[in-house]
Amino acid sequence: MTRRTYYLSTEAADALEDAVSRVRAASGGRVTKAEALAALITAGADHADVVGAQLREALLRDLQQ
Repeated sequence: MTRRTYYLSTEAADALEDAVSRVRAASGGRVTKAEALAALITAGADHADVVGAQLREALLRDLQQ
């Protein structure tokens, strides 16, 4: 394991905390918070290209306004 610091908006941190709770609940509490968080981050990282495209589209829309 490693420890790193990332700065997130309150909204993103709250959403992540909620997702961790749901993953843990779905496992009946058999996974740790660290395991749930790692699984969520890995799943998100697997979709980095899609997320990047969505962010690019949003930025372009903002520039056109």
